[in-house]
Amino acid sequence: MKKIENTADLNEVYDKYKEHFVGGFHNMLWQLFINNRFKQYEKKGFVLAIDKADPGAYQLGLGIYEECGYYNLNVQFKKRMGSEVYFELAKIIVDLNRDCFGLMPEESLRIGLSTLKIGG
Repeated sequence: MKKIENTADLNEVYDKYKEHFVGGFHNMLWQLFINNRFKQYEKKGFVLAIDKADPGAYQLGLGIYEECGYYNLNVQFKKRMGSEVYFELAKIIVDLNRDCFGLMPEESLRIGLSTLKIGG
């Protein structure tokens, strides 16, 4: 399973997915994988989140396994809300987690579900 380990890997992932984001995607990848931001968390992955500043938009969040909530990465998807769009973006998240963190689809889903707050 491949994951980002150097700048060549980072640029490959960026080129593959950049068309899906408004901006800030390369900088966010650099912060996570070259500057090792959030390195203290072993099990982490991208999650799909609603942009609180723009409720009609989706954004990337960083979920930590077994931790409620997510870290806002300030990277917004180009596509706006809709049920069909949600499933398309959820697939992109699974693929990104595979290419960036080496996660299997089940692990990606597990991280996404662990960030949800259920009840009170």
